[in-house]
Amino acid sequence: MSIDTPTTEASWIDRERTIIGDLRDLVVEASAAETDLRERRDEALAAADLARDEAISGLETSLKEARAETEGAWTEERAKIESRAEKDRTSVQRKYEVTLETIEDEAERLERTVTRRFEEKVWLAEAMHEAGEDQPSEHYEATRKVLDEHVDAIEAIEELAAVHLRRCRLRSCPVRDDDAPDDPALKDVDAAVEAASDRLEAIRSPGGPRLFIGIRPFVLVLAPALAALGGLAGAQGWRLDTTVLVVSCIVTVAMIALLATLHARARRGLAPALAAFHQVGATARRLRVATLDAASRERDAAEQNLDVTLKRELHEAKAEYAPKVKEVAPKHDRTRKKLDDRYEQVMAEIESRLITDLAATDLAHEQSVAALDKREKTTREGVAERHRASHEDATATWDAAWSSLKDRWEETTRRCREDRDALLAWDAMAFPPWEDPAWAAWSPPAQPLSAMRYGTVSLDLAALPGGLPSDEALPWTGETVLTLPALVGLPRHGSVLLRSDESGEARAVATLQTIMFRLLTSLPPGKVRFTIIDPVGLGENFAGFMHLADFEDAQVVDKIWTESRHIEQRLTDLTEHMETVIQKYLRNEFETIDDYNEAAGEIAEPYRFLVIAGFPAGISEPAAKRLVSIITSGPKCGVYTLISTDARRSLPEGIHATDLEAASTVLTWQEDHFVIDDDDFRDLSLSLDEPPGDELLTGVLQQVGEGARSSHRVEVPFDLVAPGKDMIWTASSIDDVRVPLGQSGANRLQELTLGQGTSQHALIAGKTGSGKSTLLHAMITNLALWYSPDELEFYLVDFKKGVEFKCYAQHGLPHARVVAIETDREFGLSVLQRLDAELKRRGNIFRDLGVQDLPGFHARNTGEPMPRTLFIVDEFQELFVEDDKLAQDSALLLDRL
Repeated sequence: MSIDTPTTEASWIDRERTIIGDLRDLVVEASAAETDLRERRDEALAAADLARDEAISGLETSLKEARAETEGAWTEERAKIESRAEKDRTSVQRKYEVTLETIEDEAERLERTVTRRFEEKVWLAEAMHEAGEDQPSEHYEATRKVLDEHVDAIEAIEELAAVHLRRCRLRSCPVRDDDAPDDPALKDVDAAVEAASDRLEAIRSPGGPRLFIGIRPFVLVLAPALAALGGLAGAQGWRLDTTVLVVSCIVTVAMIALLATLHARARRGLAPALAAFHQVGATARRLRVATLDAASRERDAAEQNLDVTLKRELHEAKAEYAPKVKEVAPKHDRTRKKLDDRYEQVMAEIESRLITDLAATDLAHEQSVAALDKREKTTREGVAERHRASHEDATATWDAAWSSLKDRWEETTRRCREDRDALLAWDAMAFPPWEDPAWAAWSPPAQPLSAMRYGTVSLDLAALPGGLPSDEALPWTGETVLTLPALVGLPRHGSVLLRSDESGEARAVATLQTIMFRLLTSLPPGKVRFTIIDPVGLGENFAGFMHLADFEDAQVVDKIWTESRHIEQRLTDLTEHMETVIQKYLRNEFETIDDYNEAAGEIAEPYRFLVIAGFPAGISEPAAKRLVSIITSGPKCGVYTLISTDARRSLPEGIHATDLEAASTVLTWQEDHFVIDDDDFRDLSLSLDEPPGDELLTGVLQQVGEGARSSHRVEVPFDLVAPGKDMIWTASSIDDVRVPLGQSGANRLQELTLGQGTSQHALIAGKTGSGKSTLLHAMITNLALWYSPDELEFYLVDFKKGVEFKCYAQHGLPHARVVAIETDREFGLSVLQRLDAELKRRGNIFRDLGVQDLPGFHARNTGEPMPRTLFIVDEFQELFVEDDKLAQDSALLLDRL
């Protein structure tokens, strides 16, 4: 019997949960709705009648109040309009009187203002004339004073020049102002003062005239004469004779003549500076006279202009204000006339507005009364319509709710029956009774089932709150007790915890046996492994499962463990396995082992179940901590727990009851039976399956064990490692040779790499039939697909009498330089010698080019192809079956290669 999973885990378990939940909710709801819907309908009808009566009563009260309010508002509004009109009349009369008084005051003020402004303008003109009358004379005097100061300054500078000349013993030749020409660079007396100062410095600066100041000329004359006199006297022993006196006189006369010459030259040198200096003084005095004349003329013109301005402004004042005085009276009369006309117009508008407002108020009052009458009629009609609609809505709501409940009852019961029938059919096919003859033809499943049965649950619909509904519109056909299989999801939710005391211990162990058997029949062979711990029963409780060890120890991890130190080691092994799964398989690529297995396919990891009976017996504190880690993180790594606990024993330090319940289906012993510790199943009756008989158990275990033994033979399709059509002969062997040989993990390839570092050669070893030759064929074929003959060449030697490599000779593999079939030892040696010669040839080429290796050769870009050479020998030990010279030569050549 072979069973394929018809649907996913989520669908079977969720279907069962949905069936129970929907039926439970439906029955309770329907029972309550039978009376609740009728009560709500009657309440709605009564509420509609009450709402109608309250609405009519409220309408009459509000209309009475509205009419009284309308009459009061109409009366009040008429009084407001008449009062507002009287206020407007009084206000207009008061504004008229105030405005009239303002007009009279304005006329009088305007006349006074015009007269005052005329007088002010006349006064201003005369004041301005008086204020400016003295300004021209004052300006003239100020100008004259400044000019006199500048001229005095120039004359003081001239006196300083004369003093300097007298000190230098030079005569100052006075120059008359009339004889000195004007200096064109001087434009005013102020500039002449600066120019005089500059030219005084020009007179003082020459050094020649300074020689004649004070006693300097006498020193210049006497010093040389005395020096000559002293020199000659000293030469003659300080004796004065005629010669000495004559020489001294000559020197004195010569020095006087020299001083006279220097004096004349100094006088001539100062002549231009003195002339320019006298020119500045003369020009400044002439500028003073000219400036005073201009200032006098300017003063006379300004005084004349003041007189003319006064006469003009007096004339303009009379011309401007005389007409304005005459205009005051006519303007006053016109303004008074406009005020009277506006007063009569406004009073007429007030009377007209009074009549209009009273008429509008009367009309609005009549419309309000009519609107109240209409409102009363409309409201009464609306109340009646709402009352009728409320009755209809209440009836319709009842009908809709009842129809909806009926439809939901029919739909839910139909769907639940269909789901129940499908679930029961699947359960009958996947888990037939132990006595069913179908077990004789049973075979292990090829794919894991999505759920596993361990008993049945029963829901008594009649015992639910309110019981089954009594209305014929909500019928329930068939049995009132609904029986469904109790399921555990596989494999993700495969952990089970049974909590019991002494009275339930045997039942708990039997359930563990049942679940273990179900796992073996629900998962493919080799995909489930047990680690069994039974310290109390010393392994007797699970001895039957040791038949699996006859085929493969890994299925039950060698034996059933009973001692604490062994138990602790087994839990350590499981946690180490979890670490390997997380770090090697899951990493950051897969969330759980199920995701990894789905991607890995043929190399999927088996699921591991830790079975513990009588926990916490035999569990040390370190083992308990590891158990918590396994329970918490195990499901992610494909490690699950099947545990029965003994309530009489205290839990070890570091573990809590909630730790055991994490990610587990929990069954709790109550008095004489187990219940499912789950909100949806807690109130259901649970009946656990008994374990199978020994004969059935042994037969199934033998089939599972035999299947597990052959399940380790994994076949990976060659297409997984071969290149695509567009990638054939695209690989380069310049740096190394890489060839994918198989699958590593879910989505990685296992490669053989040659030509890098010490990875230059490979040795393949294994017992007969282990697949060595198959590996060689996969490697040769895949290399020939990835690399062209210019990149890689083969030397194939077969010592199996031509069995393995003959196909490459028959089909002419282009990469093969040698294909040795039916090879004897001598031919094998000749191939080694040929490779040795090629090794020497390439060495000479590399030496001539000055390169060290194949990448260096290709870097020189010679254009000569030089493929890498791969020497492949099957059963190479045949070269050494005899201890002779051929074997020695072969060993020597292999060592050199």
